[in-house]
Amino acid sequence: MSKRLALSFARLALLLAIGGLSACGGGSSDPSEATDAGYKALGAQDYAAAQKEFEAALSAIGDDTAHPSYVKAKLGSVQAACRTDATRAQSELLALAEKMPDAVTERTYADIAGRLGD
Repeated sequence: MSKRLALSFARLALLLAIGGLSACGGGSSDPSEATDAGYKALGAQDYAAAQKEFEAALSAIGDDTAHPSYVKAKLGSVQAACRTDATRAQSELLALAEKMPDAVTERTYADIAGRLGD
């Protein structure tokens, strides 16, 4: 009986460990929280982490360009890419400008161009 009980505890411990790992597995599923975490990472100059958070937000949003966090997450992704992949940053900005011209202003272009120049 004690061997059986030990095996049950071992199984329970394994299940709890697996559940704990999946609970801490990367970012928030809430696009707003992931976007905020992305901007926090940008501020800390952790561009890879920022990109991961913005991608998580955009993945959660999907194709819903009307979502309140869509433009903020997309522009954050562009800003992070300025430091990691300038070509990607440029193509994402131009694609956003074509898709949503009102979301990309002259100030946005200037800001991104300044980041690309750093």
